[in-house]
Amino acid sequence: MKRILFVADFNDTAHCIQEAMLSRYQVQLCSMKNAEDENAEHKDISDVSNYIENEDKIKNKTDIWDDAELDNEADVDKRKHILLVDNDDEIYNNMKSIIGDRYRVSVAGTELQAMRMLEKDRPDMMFLSYEMPLCEGRIMLEMIRNDEELRKLPVVFLTKIAEKRNIASIIRLKPAGCILKPLDKGIVTRIIEKCLR
Repeated sequence: MKRILFVADFNDTAHCIQEAMLSRYQVQLCSMKNAEDENAEHKDISDVSNYIENEDKIKNKTDIWDDAELDNEADVDKRKHILLVDNDDEIYNNMKSIIGDRYRVSVAGTELQAMRMLEKDRPDMMFLSYEMPLCEGRIMLEMIRNDEELRKLPVVFLTKIAEKRNIASIIRLKPAGCILKPLDKGIVTRIIEKCLR
C-alpha cells in the first residue's frame, strides 16, 4: 500500500480528506505549522460543517449524463468516459452541451465523490477544477500521479483565475492541459481529441 504524507492544519477539513484517502493509501497527517514548504498554499474554509451538510445536496444535484438520453445501452459502453470534477452548475451545463452527445460524462461535485468514482468506474480522461472547496485541484492531481493504476490518466485543469502567476503554477504540475472558465467549445473539443487520440 502506498504511503502519503498529508500536510495540513489539524481541522475538520483535513480529517475529511484523510478519511477519503484511507481506503487506498496509508496516510500520515502532518501539521501545516511544521511544514517548511514556502510555496504551499491552502484555503481556510470558515464553515466546514455547513459544507459537509450541503454535500448531500451536491450529490443530489450531480448526476451522470450518460444513459438517460440514449436508446441503446450498447452505445454507452462504446463511448469514451470523461469525469468532470467541479461544483459549478454553469460548468456542468456548458460541458454537457459541448460533449454530452459524443462522450459518456460523469460528474462529481466534490473531491470525495471524485475519488469514489475513480475507484468504481475509471474514466479515460478527467476535467478537474483547480479551485475546489476542500482541497485544491493540485492535491488531487498529486494523489492521482502517486497511484500506480491512475498515474497515466489525462487530467485537464479548469480555472477561472487568468493571472499569469496562477497559470504558471498550474503548468508546473504538468497536467494534460489547462482551460480558462467559461468554457470555449473549440478549446474543449481540441484538448479532448488530443488526450484521447
